[in-house]
Amino acid sequence: MCQPIYPLQIKPCGGGENRAPDGFSHRPLSFSLDSKMHFGENNATMKDETLLQSLEDAARRLSIKLSYEELRKGEVASHGGIFCLRGERRIIIHRGLPTAERIEVLTDILSGVDLSGIHLPPEVRERLERTAEKKALQAAEA
Repeated sequence: MCQPIYPLQIKPCGGGENRAPDGFSHRPLSFSLDSKMHFGENNATMKDETLLQSLEDAARRLSIKLSYEELRKGEVASHGGIFCLRGERRIIIHRGLPTAERIEVLTDILSGVDLSGIHLPPEVRERLERTAEKKALQAAEA
């Protein structure tokens, strides 16, 4: 079921009392849109699944192979990372992570990659840029 991003109510503004014999009003009706949102407020955020899909698509468009593997076995104790294997860039993320953590790991990885050559939804690009800025601040403090 589709949910509207902005809760709107359509209210007729007159025109209902003068009807033609066929039951229809033949003069234009006007409507007002009543939104519960205030100017400058942004309640429309990407759902986690959509955000993760956008990040995965970004990796694919950058020719980075992305896979979800079991990384908690043996000596590997990581949520994921990026590496180069035989000239091919790859990202591996632990498959047992919930969606929110997959987003965090993939955002952290992709924030270190040049994304200027691909189109990204504004919310995704902003998230990646914020993460890159945080990483730069942390590196400057160290």
